Amino acid sequence: MSFQAARAVLDGTAERAILVCGTGIGTAIAASKVKGARAATAHDLVTVRGSVENYDAQILCMGQNVIAPAAAKALVDVWLDLRHDPASSYGPRLTEIDDYEAR
Repeated sequence: MSFQAARAVLDGTAERAILVCGTGIGTAIAASKVKGARAATAHDLVTVRGSVENYDAQILCMGQNVIAPAAAKALVDVWLDLRHDPASSYGPRLTEIDDYEAR
């Protein structure tokens, strides 16, 4: 499912994706194997915000054994409203990542 979700984001079928597994780590690793996909595991406000604002993550991965459903829902609501600013100080880091991946 992680690969399919990442491909859907990249081909424009979906704007973003949310994946859930036991810890959120396995889904993030799998989704990130799809060239061009940026998946992040996040379970708190700092990592949820950083995933999009800093790294433009299109895929949020969470762990059902790590976070309570109500907290996950609240963080998803925040995540969906976040946007990345390519002119931010993290812009060059994303360019570096994209350049590396293109090799």
